[in-house]
Amino acid sequence: MARAIIFDMDGTLVDSVEGAWYSLNAAMRLAGLPEIPRAEAGQFMGPPLEVSLHRRGIFGDKFKIVWDEFARDYAEHGIEYARAVPGMPELLGRLHAHGARLGIATSKPHAYCARTLKLCGFPDCFEAVVGSLHNGIPEDKTAVLREALRLMGLGPGEAVMVGDRAWDVLAARGLGLDCIGVELCGYAGPSELEDAGAAAVARDIAGLEALLMREVS
Repeated sequence: MARAIIFDMDGTLVDSVEGAWYSLNAAMRLAGLPEIPRAEAGQFMGPPLEVSLHRRGIFGDKFKIVWDEFARDYAEHGIEYARAVPGMPELLGRLHAHGARLGIATSKPHAYCARTLKLCGFPDCFEAVVGSLHNGIPEDKTAVLREALRLMGLGPGEAVMVGDRAWDVLAARGLGLDCIGVELCGYAGPSELEDAGAAAVARDIAGLEALLMREVS
């Protein structure tokens, strides 16, 4: 049976690390906190921002300043740095032409999703684009994936997830889906996807296309 494909966004469809780093450091400066080194920016790609900030010991008033300023600066400036993962818009076009049902489930705030897809030149081929902080959906991977499945009318086994971090794999498995991991932007740690239980891991667009075409044929 052909299965629908639900994609993560950051690190899977788009590379948004430069903009996130730019806006995060604007927020850190405003809060009087040390800036994030560029080499560590990839650590913020995948987990919710709240989790990443708490891991750095940022709570309370400082957390609120960083959270609010990051959202403001990213909407004004950081989002403009987003770029499509090379070859990904074309792959989605081929999958759509093949008859695949496509969706997005991302912890990225919903308010940024449509604009990011347009900026990056993605075709209009998604049945559902679900981000966080919309219609009561928290910044949680399982929650946004569950909502995408609901909107597309899909149950366990009727879709496959594609994502680049362990959070994607674990959310998919928790909802009865396989997850194909991708290492296109390099944000995952060594063997992170395999250790989380990814059904397969693609390291380039050609490998991902081969795996996905088997899912929808």
